[in-house]
Amino acid sequence: MFDLAEQDITHEVDRVLFEFLDAVHIEDSASPLLQQVRLLIEAGGKRIRPLFCYWGHIAGGGAYCEPIIRAAASIELLHTFALLHDDIIDESRERRERPTVFAEHGLDLALLAGDLAFTLSDDLFWNCGFSPQLIRASSNHLSQMRIHAISGQYLESVSGLDLDAALVASRLKTAAYTVVGPLKVGAALAGAGLQALTALENFGWPLGEAFQLVDDLALGDNDGLRRPTPLLVHALPNATVERWLENDPQVDVGHLQQALEDSGSLEWLHERIEGLVAEAKGGLETPVSPILQEEAVMVLNHLAQSISREETA
Repeated sequence: MFDLAEQDITHEVDRVLFEFLDAVHIEDSASPLLQQVRLLIEAGGKRIRPLFCYWGHIAGGGAYCEPIIRAAASIELLHTFALLHDDIIDESRERRERPTVFAEHGLDLALLAGDLAFTLSDDLFWNCGFSPQLIRASSNHLSQMRIHAISGQYLESVSGLDLDAALVASRLKTAAYTVVGPLKVGAALAGAGLQALTALENFGWPLGEAFQLVDDLALGDNDGLRRPTPLLVHALPNATVERWLENDPQVDVGHLQQALEDSGSLEWLHERIEGLVAEAKGGLETPVSPILQEEAVMVLNHLAQSISREETA
């Protein structure tokens, strides 16, 4: 998905993460908590949120430096917290091709490992190395990112079968947390002004929604709860989709795929993703976009196009 330069950034993020985790002081008897955080990070992931944090920083006038890599790494620890808690809520059995902490060790350890990841994320962010003034300014965007993500997680669980509500939950849980928040955190750490932040937000909201909708194309339930995603809600009242959401074991992914094609919902989703990606790229072509660094605009457009290519793969 990413070119060599972006792979270099993810490598640097991982370097910081493991150096930081190696230096954490924790009671020996509580070390399984830290070990589970580390194992989940070692298991993989695209590091998409750190990438958006880094390129938001470059777009806002910043340059490569150790503090921005540390700040980006702190967002990956925040993501680790979210995954650990999501797997509890969804009762998931597998994550990144390994058993979830919840499935393997139970509720208590999974919950507390998530809490530890959240705490470590804060520690790394507040000690990333930027000036106190820049960190305080950026922390406002970090807080809003967290609030949106938690609100979206809640709304996902209560939105039921309403398409508009499902789309709102998706935007809050994923767009704000995956794209908009990291971009604005990184840009604020560069001292970016309101116009730059607005341009990045205009790019981030539609791209973040597209990112989630592409993820929804992976129709497997990951051995967890079958959530009413926008794609599935759009297909209702198709009987096969209803049975899938009711956890009918006789309805497998093949049946669901056919039902979504027959209902026209897959076509709707593809068209929506295409429109959102175009809207995101257009957000960087507004009159204020010249205040963003050209290199970063090129990379962000590349990331947007990568999501579009994944959708058509």
